[in-house]
Amino acid sequence: MQKEDLVDEDGKIIYDNIIKKYPWIVKENQKCILSPDSDGLLCGLFMSKFLN
Repeated sequence: MQKEDLVDEDGKIIYDNIIKKYPWIVKENQKCILSPDSDGLLCGLFMSKFLN
């Protein structure tokens, strides 16, 4: 899978292809490092809620 396979011709992200290429993104119960800004904190809350 090439980088070009991750977006369509309109530049929209193809989420299914991202998950196929990087399955660890949606793996449950894994540790990760988040940034200390508001985006990182919101991402952490989301991941905790949906991926434990």
